[in-house]
Amino acid sequence: MRPRPIRLFAHGTLALSLLLGGGLLGDGFFGLFGSRDAVDRDAVQTALQTRWQATDQLGRLSVEGERRAVNPYTGVLYEMRAFVPLWRDNASRETLVARLAEAPHEGVAPEQVYTEAIAHLRRALAALNAQERDEDEPDPRPAILADLDLLLTDGILHYADVLTGRRVEPKALYGDHWYPSPRPDAREVFAALEDGDADAVVEALDALQPDHPEYSALTEALVRLHKAAPRWAPIPEGAPLRVGEASVRVPYLRSRLATLGYLDADVNGWSADRPYRLDAELAGALARFQADRNLIADSTLSDTVLPALNVNPDSLIRTVELNLERWRWLGPDLGSLHVMANLPAFELTVRNRAPEGGWREALRMPAAIGTAQTAGWTTPVLTDTIEAVVAHPSWYLPASLQATSVFPLARAEGGASLTARGFRVSLAGVPIDPASVDWEVAVPGQFQIMQLPGRNNPLGRLKFVMPNHHAVLIHDTNKPWHFDRDRRTLSSGCVQASDAPALARTILRFANGWPDETIENALARGYEQRFGLNREVLVHFVYFTAWPEADGRLRLYEDVYGHDAVLREALAPAS
Repeated sequence: MRPRPIRLFAHGTLALSLLLGGGLLGDGFFGLFGSRDAVDRDAVQTALQTRWQATDQLGRLSVEGERRAVNPYTGVLYEMRAFVPLWRDNASRETLVARLAEAPHEGVAPEQVYTEAIAHLRRALAALNAQERDEDEPDPRPAILADLDLLLTDGILHYADVLTGRRVEPKALYGDHWYPSPRPDAREVFAALEDGDADAVVEALDALQPDHPEYSALTEALVRLHKAAPRWAPIPEGAPLRVGEASVRVPYLRSRLATLGYLDADVNGWSADRPYRLDAELAGALARFQADRNLIADSTLSDTVLPALNVNPDSLIRTVELNLERWRWLGPDLGSLHVMANLPAFELTVRNRAPEGGWREALRMPAAIGTAQTAGWTTPVLTDTIEAVVAHPSWYLPASLQATSVFPLARAEGGASLTARGFRVSLAGVPIDPASVDWEVAVPGQFQIMQLPGRNNPLGRLKFVMPNHHAVLIHDTNKPWHFDRDRRTLSSGCVQASDAPALARTILRFANGWPDETIENALARGYEQRFGLNREVLVHFVYFTAWPEADGRLRLYEDVYGHDAVLREALAPAS
């Protein structure tokens, strides 16, 4: 047995492999393509080397008349094995072809993995193998087999790049407002490629898929969308259609709601029993769709709901693909007990790991997030921990919020107005009278400013301490009317929970095993009280504009911070 290669990795990605042992050109190579093909092995090896040497200075290869970027490790792999082909039999090639055919289900464009080019090569090879060949004529099959070998390998490496979430770097797109998460590397894919083991390649690719139920559900939604897209047509306008009424528009509606996961029906929209009637089942699905779009859930097909139903299918497919990319950025372990705030959904959930696998949702509530209208006030995407729950918290203002909340008030009404509103001012830890400060000369950050608990405190009655450098956390609010709005980009960066007492009860119940009365008693006492946690509680501020619910619904949300637009441009193919 030859020694295993030493694999060197840089930045967690694939890198050069240095072979210590020989044996690549062993005797088994002579049966490379089987007796039926009778293709000269040296000719294939030579064709493969010639093909690779045709790459230009930018590392691009001509594929069906277009210059295509080749993964740099494709060349590393072939050069270290002296261009001996990897895929020595039809079974291996078929295994890889079948796996690459699934790539569009995960948002990978077919051209990225050479789907059409590989199909053309396979058809050409099959046609040549079926023909009687004149031995005096040059055999074109070595060149075809070389191309097929190269495209299969490079397609697998492109696919692996996608699954590791490394096509773009989030912080390069979003700066400090997107925390990095640990992402896998593709070393096992490279190892399987080195060994020419197609089954191991498939297993390694499967292992790179995020192990989150939502990721799998989004891939299923994408399959439905791709199936429905060729027949996708706008639902025609017309008079309002109510439950029990019939119309030729009903099959359109049924197809749309089935595609979006609101109805258990075929995406072709046809029902043999009630093809044109808006029956109770369809009406219920329509009502759920309306509710998810913040529309009146009256089960009526009207002009009010048509724009939401008639969304462009290509745009919808792209939105799902962008959200699949973000799931690849998220770490593999969300924590057995975690809080997740999906920013575009204005929603916060608490989830606990179920014994049978997956998640049990313990709590869900509306949330408010940072405004996009003020620079620096958008809520960052991050993963953090909750260190403690604090009842009746004081508010310690960073310099940025001193500038917007305290200084304008003090300059307009005088320093005494700060005392009246519960603010306390210190200099180097020594309390001072706000009325003694010349606020026209003072600058934000010069003083330590805190606000006592009370009705003027924007943290409300509870805060959930998170130790991040953004100084953002989850808290209650003294402005409950925030939650009367649908679009809740209202805070200065923190996430506001609509029912903070319920959130505190849930966290302390799961983390500490404490009864619900713990928080109720603390709130009744009226003074500041801190509760540490006995179990790790992770927090994820995430940004998903397409979210699959457990019942199959695909919920869509506004791109409130423009993150979809930025990612869409970054992933667009170069012109």
